[in-house]
Amino acid sequence: MDWIILWWLLAALIVISGLAGVVVPALPGVPIIFAGLVLAAWSTDFEPVGWGTIGVLGALTVLSVMIDFLSAAFGAKRQGASPRAFWGATLGAIV
Repeated sequence: MDWIILWWLLAALIVISGLAGVVVPALPGVPIIFAGLVLAAWSTDFEPVGWGTIGVLGALTVLSVMIDFLSAAFGAKRQGASPRAFWGATLGAIV
């Protein structure tokens, strides 16, 4: 069997697990999807997509993760969490 087919199957499985992670709270869905897309691009030596596309996707991934953390932290603060609980939840989410 050709190695490229195996890499594409692995990338597809990673992206599918990332899509499940978008719904399941314990899995970081967006970074897993990004990892699968990078693997798919790497397996073809970045011919269909260049480094610019990967950079934009990486920036969107970081932005998505930051928005996720900040929305949870500010949501807790809006519901009356103390400053100590706010920072504890933020640190716990990062760790």
